[in-house]
Amino acid sequence: MVKFIGLTKEVFLSEYISLFRFTTIDRFLELLTNECLVFLNPSTWRDPYERYYIERQYNISNESKALPMKDKVFCLCLSGTKSSEAFWKVYAPKEDGVRLTINVLKLISALEKIKGCDIYIGKVNYQTTREFSKITIKYGDLIEDIKQNNIGDQQLKLILKKRMSFNYENEVRIIAIPHKTPKESLAFKSKMNIKSFTTEYLFDPRLGEYHFKLIRDFMGKGYGLKASYSYLYRNPPLSPIVLG
Repeated sequence: MVKFIGLTKEVFLSEYISLFRFTTIDRFLELLTNECLVFLNPSTWRDPYERYYIERQYNISNESKALPMKDKVFCLCLSGTKSSEAFWKVYAPKEDGVRLTINVLKLISALEKIKGCDIYIGKVNYQTTREFSKITIKYGDLIEDIKQNNIGDQQLKLILKKRMSFNYENEVRIIAIPHKTPKESLAFKSKMNIKSFTTEYLFDPRLGEYHFKLIRDFMGKGYGLKASYSYLYRNPPLSPIVLG
């Protein structure tokens, strides 16, 4: 059963019908071919502040301890924002991006089929850099979790914190906690056909016309999927503007 952090399932579904994932074409084709969903270790995140809490030591009763979730949680980052030029530039700097549209109900259904793993969903909480370093969660629960080597909700809230500089991402995080540590320490992979919850495949507006046509034909023949093209940079109509 998928659990929710900081909000209920009902509230979450009232806010999101679809979520979006921007990635490279190469990475997308790898997921399609291997039929897997990939969750990354937070240690791979580029922003050092996102690793701020998970990499720290915590002094309790004169003992230095790491958070129990360190190297045991893996995340998939999605967005509630459908269109943003920044996404294409950040996630596909080589102008080879694709945006996946994800049906939220179908995604939750697919996540609930993952065995040997606890799944949580939470919205990212954006804060100023000054606010970021303040722990606003329940100290007592966190201390008890560290003593008992337990991964509780209070810890998971710490990896839902992010600085305001990134609030354009409007991020939702899917958190996976495998019951057994994966062989690959930087990622947790679950066998899954991503076509079961994706509904649209929008390709980079910077792709050339012929490049896109090749991809469109390949997607249709190879995977039975219909590809579309982003018209973010399409020229506006140049009909006369009537002033009076």
